[in-house]
Amino acid sequence: MKKITSIALTTICLQAWSLLNAPTAQAAPAANPVLRLESDSGVATDAFNNVSSWTDQSGSSHDATQGDPAAKPILFSNVFNGLPGLRFDGSTSFLNVAGTVLTSQQFSIFAVVTDTGTDFGFREIFSNWTGTNSVTSVFLGTFLMDPVKVRFTDNYGGDDDGQTGVGIISTPASPFVLSGVSNSADVAVYQNEDLLDSRNTPLTTRDLTAPYVIGKQGDSIFEFWTGDIGAILVYDRELTNAERIQTTQYLESKFVPEPSTAAMLALGLTALLSFRRRRSA
Repeated sequence: MKKITSIALTTICLQAWSLLNAPTAQAAPAANPVLRLESDSGVATDAFNNVSSWTDQSGSSHDATQGDPAAKPILFSNVFNGLPGLRFDGSTSFLNVAGTVLTSQQFSIFAVVTDTGTDFGFREIFSNWTGTNSVTSVFLGTFLMDPVKVRFTDNYGGDDDGQTGVGIISTPASPFVLSGVSNSADVAVYQNEDLLDSRNTPLTTRDLTAPYVIGKQGDSIFEFWTGDIGAILVYDRELTNAERIQTTQYLESKFVPEPSTAAMLALGLTALLSFRRRRSA
């Protein structure tokens, strides 16, 4: 009986390990993003892994670039489910995005990130803030710590709301999908597939003009992102709920480790080691 139990436990561990390392079949995100950046494609670096450009895969030519060596994020391997991530240092690194990304007041922004901020300041993932549209700009980011909250423009969690933020992000230092959805009748933010917060009125009119920036608050010298970015997808239209879920699940399956599989592996290994200790006693 002991031999059968040991074999069974070993089999559980091997199956869990296979699941953890098996390639995941990935569906496509919703159609027609106007910006599509994913860290496993189109990233150009120098010999020190400093990122000079990140090619837009949407076909819209909104490539993200950085010519200043002191402002380049660094590409790190094996950050997002075995895939690389661009690391932003919270003080100098950012990327400039070519062209005007958004033209519609209905839009969705998805980002795969880790948030490792260690202060209570603002941290922006994607923004078109300038001195002339300071309260009407578009941005998606976080602020505070313990708990970390979300700001999706100044009209939702930002200055118009007294900088209170919305929602609470769980385990922000681990990879997750953060999304903000601006629809014609409402606005909402999500962590992975979970709703963090919503409002039954739309955003007030946003100034959508360029420039767009990744990793800080537009053309300001403040609010730099602290953490890794694995993907950014932007849609210049109102997504259906099914399309939002489809895009989120695509990003989760590709970039976010599956905790249940890791837990299965850990449980199997623990049980096997415990069995072997009892057997040798």
